[in-house]
Amino acid sequence: MRYLESAKVASVSYDEIDIVVDQALKDYDAGRSLASDPATDKALSTLDPRIRDSAQREIKELRDMGIDERVGRARVTTEQQAQQKAEHEAQFGAGGYAATPGHSLHERGLAIDVKLYDEQGRLITSWDHPWYGIVGDIGQSNGLQWGVTRDGQWGDLRHLQLPYNQLQ
Repeated sequence: MRYLESAKVASVSYDEIDIVVDQALKDYDAGRSLASDPATDKALSTLDPRIRDSAQREIKELRDMGIDERVGRARVTTEQQAQQKAEHEAQFGAGGYAATPGHSLHERGLAIDVKLYDEQGRLITSWDHPWYGIVGDIGQSNGLQWGVTRDGQWGDLRHLQLPYNQLQ
């Protein structure tokens, strides 16, 4: 708004308008990170290029819609996967949502688990929140498979991965 107000003068040249617009675009770009936090930028940098570009486009589209999505988990070591598996089994019982170490696409940098934050910056913990459906739609439109569990079934709404038919 301040750009429009600064352009409201009796006689404005096209050069003056160009300067105002250029400054507005610079300020807009400077205030926009692809991700909402440095941890997401770092996590995205660890991914296999076959999924990285799709994940970046998905995050950008969601941010353009006002949805704050961050990467909670991307590439992990086998040890980190073993820890995740143990935590999931403790929380959900035998199996849980985590894959057995050595069998997770996270270990190959081909999957992400996302976190959503509301307008006040609070983590959305309910999978019933309508934004998860939007995550799935936008993820799929960017070539990602959404909601797949360790056994190939649908259900982990935080999970996006390279589709099985693209794995080598």
